[in-house]
Amino acid sequence: MDGRSRGFDSRPGDSSRDPSQARNPSQRRPSLIVEQVGLSDAQKEQVDSIVGYYRTQMRDLHDEFDELYMDRYRELSRKSREDVMAIMTVEQRTVYDSLRAEWESRRQERRQDSIPGNEGEGSGSGEERPGNGGHRHEP
Repeated sequence: MDGRSRGFDSRPGDSSRDPSQARNPSQRRPSLIVEQVGLSDAQKEQVDSIVGYYRTQMRDLHDEFDELYMDRYRELSRKSREDVMAIMTVEQRTVYDSLRAEWESRRQERRQDSIPGNEGEGSGSGEERPGNGGHRHEP
């Protein structure tokens, strides 16, 4: 028996990790192609359950990936940045450092603004959080 047949009824947009981010159950996610085929209400409920079940599985896989590979990813990112900086002149490194500091400041502001209840506070810990899109590396 899988999670789909246990009555799991997570609607698209629900977040089992942060209930404050859950959508109103009556709000359906219009971007699902399957919703354009004329499903009955019962089928829509089944789709919600199936999508919710697999969304949880994908979230867990993403967390597992972060746990296994994020340190290695960050190390490669750090090394690539160092190698690029090694070919720069002192003046170029100074400009780069300044631009990178500005980028980091904007990134921290965006991160703080994306946390419910922190809109506009703009200060952060400087740590990457798994699953937050931290896979983008700085310029």
